[in-house]
This record gives sequence, structure tokens and C-alpha cells, in this order.
Amino acid sequence: MGYDILSTVIELTDGPGALRKRLAAVARLLVETHRFDQCAVYEYDARERSFSLLAVHGARAGRKRSYMAGEGLVGRLSRERGVLESHGGTLDSDKGFAPYSSAYVFTLSDTTRLYGALCLKSFEPYRLSGHAMELLKVIALQMASVMKCDRIYRGLRTSLKDLKLMQSRLVHAEKFLALGDMAATLAHQIKNPLVSIGGLASRIGRSLDADSACAPYVRRLVSEVRRLEEILEAIVGYSEDRGARFAEVELNGLVDASLHNFDEQLRVHRIEVRRTRRGGRLLTFGDGEQLKIAFDNLIINAIQSMEKGGVLDVTTGICGDFVVAEFTDSGGGIDPRHVGDIFNPFFTTKDGGTGLGLPITRTIILRHKGSIEVTNRTGEGVTFTVMLPRTPRGA
Repeated sequence: MGYDILSTVIELTDGPGALRKRLAAVARLLVETHRFDQCAVYEYDARERSFSLLAVHGARAGRKRSYMAGEGLVGRLSRERGVLESHGGTLDSDKGFAPYSSAYVFTLSDTTRLYGALCLKSFEPYRLSGHAMELLKVIALQMASVMKCDRIYRGLRTSLKDLKLMQSRLVHAEKFLALGDMAATLAHQIKNPLVSIGGLASRIGRSLDADSACAPYVRRLVSEVRRLEEILEAIVGYSEDRGARFAEVELNGLVDASLHNFDEQLRVHRIEVRRTRRGGRLLTFGDGEQLKIAFDNLIINAIQSMEKGGVLDVTTGICGDFVVAEFTDSGGGIDPRHVGDIFNPFFTTKDGGTGLGLPITRTIILRHKGSIEVTNRTGEGVTFTVMLPRTPRGA
């Protein structure tokens, strides 16, 4: 019978499905094949030094959700190995075992690492035979092996995700370098003639009478030349690191200064700004002017998405070792097909847009060893979250 039970445990643990579901099936099997009223499986978190309930079957009494290292019978496994057992009144001090008369706790581990605990509980006094004890030890090894494999699998998935992110950043860097070469060429080959054209057009405009039929065309020419100059300036600004001057700066002040720059536009477009500050002084190390450009672009993006009015929520605060600025608009969100392209240079869905605002913002934030993430709520709006390293005094 013992071999049949072990064979079934192997089939259950090696089968498809989530780890929690597979271990719950094993817990059910152990309750049905032994004189136990409850079987609980805990997973150990070495970083938090705690055990969390992963799977359970049987009686509802004593389903304790977690144990800290050293707490109760389960918590003892953080410093002990093997099998712990208890009978009679010695269980009263542990809420997870108090209703029971007998309990066994098997370590789920390999030779170097602890993965969790297997708990078997009985309302009636019950002692395992030598054969049953050895069988459960083997089952515990199989469960530990499965938990180890699952942990490795999750680690590999995280590594794969990180590699894909790194690949994306490398692709972005290649575009950045290619754009740098192109920008240098553009700066020399286009900018000087463009300035001359703009200057001559302005002189022609000043020489014309206000009611001249040619005046509107000249004004349009001057306007378009200025727009081309702005596009060229944006390209060069995106591709070049223009000697950033890093110093300790306060995030709230930078965000507020950017918002102030757009007071008139926000009012004209009937956009309500809701400003929230959390965490006191939010200090980071960076170039204040460049960071304001980054925040300016996020505000411009929000205004353009809410041309008929809306709400802009701007929140600043602290998250771990980072200071955070969130810009949330009610502009209806981004077409899901385009979310992956918004940080690509020259990608735009707006008439007359350069497609450089968000790429420039991303470049500035990355230069500051920070990150920018977008949360898209189709039909509602978008949240851009900027995270920058916090200086030790920033709190």
C-alpha cells in the first residue's frame, strides 16, 4: 500500500497545474489514506523568514495562515530539520495545533535549502508506525523536490522577463545611437540653411504691408520654419547628452514648476489638476532642468489627450528607495495596439506631432538611473509613473 501511495503522490506532484493545486491534491490523499484530520503545507520565504500556508485539506480548525521563524511548531523548522512531533497538551500554545491531540511536522528541504513544512494533525491521539514514518519522509522529499523545481521555474521566468526587458533597452540604445549619427548630420546640413530661410522670410514679412495678399503666406512660411527648427532641436536633444549638471534636487518643486508652466493651457482646455503630495521632502540626484523637460512632456501629452476637458491627477511620494511622480489623465487611454510603440522615436498618432516627446522623457529618466512605466486603461485614461533614486536625506 505504501508504494501505491508514493506512486500516486509522484503522479500528482509531477502533473500539470499550479503548485498550490498539486500540493492540495497530495494533502487530500494523505488525509484519506492516514488517520489524520488535517494536512497543511507551508512554503518558506527565506527573505521574510516566514512560513505561509500554501495548501490544506481536512478539518477547518487550526488553519493558521502563517508562522514567523521560531514561532510555534512550524516556525521551529527555520532552525531545526527532520520531523517534529507533539502529543497531548503540549500543542495548546500553538493556535495552528491547539485543537488537536497529535501532530507531525515534516521538513520540506534538500541538503542546503528549506522550502517549507508538511503538517499532519489528528484530533485523537495517534502515533505513526515506523513504516508510515519512513513513507512520509520519502513523500516529504518528493514534495520538497517539486517546490524546488517550481521555485527554479519561477526564477527562470523572472530571468526571461528581465532578459526581454534588457533586449528592449538594447534595441532602444541602438536606435538612440543611430539617431545620434543622423542628428549630427542634420545639425550641420539642415540647421544653417533653415535659419537663413527663416531670417529671409521674416525680413520679407516686415517689408510687406499688413493688408498684402502675400502676408499670410509669409507668416505661414515663418511659422513652418520655426516648427522645423523645433523638430530638429528635439532630435538633437534626444540624441545628445548635453552635459547634464547633476545636483540634489527636490521632486515636488520640479513637478510644481512644470505644472505652473502650463497653467494657461490647462485652463483653456478646462482640465482640472488634482495635486497630491506624500512623504515630505522628496530628494533625488539629477539635473533639474532636464527633469523639468521630462515632466513638461508628460503634461503636454496629458493636455493633448484631453482637448475637451478632463482631470489630471499628479501625485508625488516615496516607494522604497525611490521618489515617485505619477501623472494620470482621463483622456480615454491609448489604443492597445500602440502601447508598445509610444516610446519609439518618431511614433505619433497626433497631427503635427514629432513623436519625440515621450522618447525624450524616457531618455532623460534613464540617464538619471530611473524608470518610467505606463499603465493604460482603455476608455478611461493613462498613468505615467516616474521613479528616481532617492538620496539618503530624501524623506
